[in-house]
Amino acid sequence: MTPGNPDAGFAQQADQLVESLRRGRLDEADTMYQRLCEQDPKARDMLAIPVLIAIQRGRLLDALRLVDQHPADHSPELRALCLRVLGDPSWHGEATALLESPDPVIARAMRQLLSVHDEAEDTAFAGSGEWPNVAASGTRPDQAAAEAQVSKR
Repeated sequence: MTPGNPDAGFAQQADQLVESLRRGRLDEADTMYQRLCEQDPKARDMLAIPVLIAIQRGRLLDALRLVDQHPADHSPELRALCLRVLGDPSWHGEATALLESPDPVIARAMRQLLSVHDEAEDTAFAGSGEWPNVAASGTRPDQAAAEAQVSKR
């Protein structure tokens, strides 16, 4: 942590963690997340990190289980993402309901999630860890979910 400003240190470490996820360095991201949780227990509220790591490792049911261990209103955007990559058709309704979220990052992530839907691509993503067909903004839906979790902090 940064002396004199622990939140700045946390934010810097969280940004590095998200960057590791973007680059597909999952072991590094997992280690950084565990270290961050040891330093600041509030980091456990960043549910997107372990969920995205599980998704990118192809452990899709584990990702959904992580989300479902929390109250339904904790991270509905992550639930929609998990359901989508699992191929559960209910993801669409959950994502649509979040389009009007008061959190602009969540609303944007759901717009992107809804705009890139292609079941063949979902299957390819589950095995590769790479989001196909990135929306025009250049931000993958999983990145937007991670950014939403970091911004909640």
